[in-house]
Amino acid sequence: MKSLLRILQEAVDEGQAGDWRKEGYTIGIEKEDYYGAKDEVVARLNGQVVGRLQINLEYENNGKLANYITVSLIKIDREHRRKGLATAMYQAAEQHWGKKIKASGYRMPDGHALWAQPNRPFGLPDNAKG
Repeated sequence: MKSLLRILQEAVDEGQAGDWRKEGYTIGIEKEDYYGAKDEVVARLNGQVVGRLQINLEYENNGKLANYITVSLIKIDREHRRKGLATAMYQAAEQHWGKKIKASGYRMPDGHALWAQPNRPFGLPDNAKG
């Protein structure tokens, strides 16, 4: 029987084979159009939105902005997963906001696989306090 860690690693390895750029996807920063003037990262294929990533700006107890951001939502349509889009979207968010992403304490299985990538190119270490 495979361990959960092995299953997650196989999912990550499978996803690393995808190349979103070669397949025609684009990633950009857009204004949210349904909750107000908040930027979000959007993945598109042929002009259609196939993924969204929304960020929370975090604050310290003293009211100052924290030196990290968190993800409030990431959704990629099922048929567009395992192509590297989530990784690229996380990197775009960090570049746009100029801060590293701190992992959520609660993650779905795909999120565990994303954050378990060896040499993950985004985010604070899991044990970082921000």
